[in-house]
Amino acid sequence: MGIKSEMSKKIYLICPVRKVSKEIKLYLDDYVENQELQGNMVHYPHRDVNQNDPTGMTIMLSHRNAMEKSDEVHAYWVPGSEGSVCDLGMVLMAKKPLKLINKEEIENWLVKNPGKSYTNVVYELDANYRQTEAWIRITNARDARK
Repeated sequence: MGIKSEMSKKIYLICPVRKVSKEIKLYLDDYVENQELQGNMVHYPHRDVNQNDPTGMTIMLSHRNAMEKSDEVHAYWVPGSEGSVCDLGMVLMAKKPLKLINKEEIENWLVKNPGKSYTNVVYELDANYRQTEAWIRITNARDARK
């Protein structure tokens, strides 16, 4: 599935769960609420997956199933998050478009941490997402004028 524009989307949200701060959790809650008010469906790990799992396997399988059903992935990326790195592998395997929702924070991190990293991969995927979204908006505007 590709990026949908002007329509509701099924969004998988990559975000910290185990070591999330109160501030980030509030930001994520607001982000999810805003997306759902726009008519999008969001898979939100804090809400949608039981985190009481002795090994983590049930959590991973739940996330895999949700990602398979998603149209695109949005990420609040935290460098070093183990779960997020696993989710990133699923994004690449499933060929899902990825949008960073904390882009400015990541740009600041990359300035201090240049070189090869999973964070650079996420940043590149976000650039591809934004380029595709811009192309869709231009195409839709052109079609509307016809």
